Amino acid sequence: MRTKYYIPFGIVLILYSCQATEVEPEQEKTPSAPSEAKDEEPLIVEEIDTALVISQLNIKEHASLLNLANEENDQLYEQLDTLELTYYFGFCDCQRWIISDIHNKALSEHEDLDDMDPRGQVQFNLDEHGYYIEAAHEDLELNWRTGVNGTTIRFIGREYKDKRLPEGEEFTVPDPPEGKVFRYYSYEILRPYSIWGPDRLMEIDEETGDSIVNPTILTVK
Repeated sequence: MRTKYYIPFGIVLILYSCQATEVEPEQEKTPSAPSEAKDEEPLIVEEIDTALVISQLNIKEHASLLNLANEENDQLYEQLDTLELTYYFGFCDCQRWIISDIHNKALSEHEDLDDMDPRGQVQFNLDEHGYYIEAAHEDLELNWRTGVNGTTIRFIGREYKDKRLPEGEEFTVPDPPEGKVFRYYSYEILRPYSIWGPDRLMEIDEETGDSIVNPTILTVK
């Protein structure tokens, strides 16, 4: 007789406000990086209605506080620049934003570049092509869900003159490498892009009773 398992609490999707988006589902994948600390979410136990889930997530696609660009900071270059940077987790606690043109060139040569499997990853020259990013205001901070390989964001800001670590960044190693830091006053997520969706309950281990879950990745077009 097959044993049935039940989740002790009701499964409810949390509702958020968000702008309307068109989405298509992607296959569940292993995370490309440990996600940032976040509030505990309910698990999805059935097929995902991707359009509904996206509409419930608080993904702000653009924000701008360009008036802050006039801040006086001798550590920054005076020139205001626009950079298109693509998220790429290379399995190190280091720069995770690559110049988009460099990323796209590598993608044309390695179709699996943005796959979540750690094997065969491309090693970018992070000193030359990699960036840390730093929001000039908390209202400009990116939603952690956008940290998926291949997501590209257009930033407007100013670069620090020296290599350093970004303010407010949390690292898991004691001595992360210093690098170029781009302090931004505006951002726009470029479509299509991918985001982390809710975790989905796959099964419960019959021997240990542990829940086996997979994160979902959703593509916004």
